[in-house]
Amino acid sequence: DGAFHEMLFSFFEEEGIDGMYNVFESVVLPECPGATSLRTRLILLGARGAMMSGSGTAVFGVFDSEAAARYAAGDIEGAIVARSAPAYI
Repeated sequence: DGAFHEMLFSFFEEEGIDGMYNVFESVVLPECPGATSLRTRLILLGARGAMMSGSGTAVFGVFDSEAAARYAAGDIEGAIVARSAPAYI
C-alpha cells in the first residue's frame, strides 16, 4: 500500500496535476458544470489531483493522507473516502 502511494505521488510530482488525464473530460465537463465545479472544489480542498472516473459517473480526488481526504469529504455533500487497492507491480 505504501509503495503504491509513493509511486503515485512521485508521478504527480514529476507530471503535476496535468499528468492525470481522462479523454472524456473534454466532452463531458463543458456539458456538466456540476462535475467541473466538484473537480475544482477538490483541488481547492487540497487534492493533489482530481478528475472524472470513466465516463463521468464519479469525480475523485487524490490526497496526501486519509485525514486530508476526510477534511475535504466533510465539505462535500454525499462524498465518501475510499482507499486505493494495494498495487501489485
